[in-house]
Amino acid sequence: MEHNRTLSIIKDRKAEKFFILGGFIVVSVALGFMFLSSQQSRATIPSGGKQVEVGQVSYRLYESSNSINPGSPLANTNTAATLPKVGADFRLRVGLQNKSPYFKKLAEFGSGNEHNCAIMSDDSAYCWGNGQYGVLGTNSTDSSTTPVPVYTQDVLNGKTIKQITTGYYHTCAIASDNKDYCWGYGTYGRLGNGGITQLNAPYPVRETATTVISQIVAGNEHTCSLNSGGKIVPVGVKV
Repeated sequence: MEHNRTLSIIKDRKAEKFFILGGFIVVSVALGFMFLSSQQSRATIPSGGKQVEVGQVSYRLYESSNSINPGSPLANTNTAATLPKVGADFRLRVGLQNKSPYFKKLAEFGSGNEHNCAIMSDDSAYCWGNGQYGVLGTNSTDSSTTPVPVYTQDVLNGKTIKQITTGYYHTCAIASDNKDYCWGYGTYGRLGNGGITQLNAPYPVRETATTVISQIVAGNEHTCSLNSGGKIVPVGVKV
């Protein structure tokens, strides 16, 4: 009888160990799934000789299908689904978001002293390089080794950029309202706003309310624009 009781205790202890181990595995898997599902997926794909970054914005689970199209949805978008049985096949569709300007077609490009700017095919402007004096127009002086969008709030809110030009630590652009805007190093009045203060974001060039600008060029320490009347207007010429 004592022998059987000893075996029973051993079996109970083994069962208890397996139960604890199994519980630990289940909890670990659950926590791992929760951690992974809470992280936004990031990946890069080749495009034009570059690796561009894409990010996951949505997912949806579907029933398995033999055709190119998935079966019926198993749950709503971004919602966990219950499979009909363990080991059942399913389809997963993931929505991706372009997180790189390299996907866009280059429409216009300008190269300055230590920075570059470009307008993409969607009329959005990007700059990169040395951010000193706010030349990138991002409302900061941070430098960037990859294109970053020009700050389009405040004076450029609701507007697009038609033309961009880069000079010596300053940048200027013509927006969709046919007005010119400059930012960066303000010495010698090269920004055209009547002052010499550094500006980290686009700011209007001081002109008459009816002035329509058709072209603009940023030089070394000055800027020139061409208005609709064919008159060249120099700004900030060094004397």
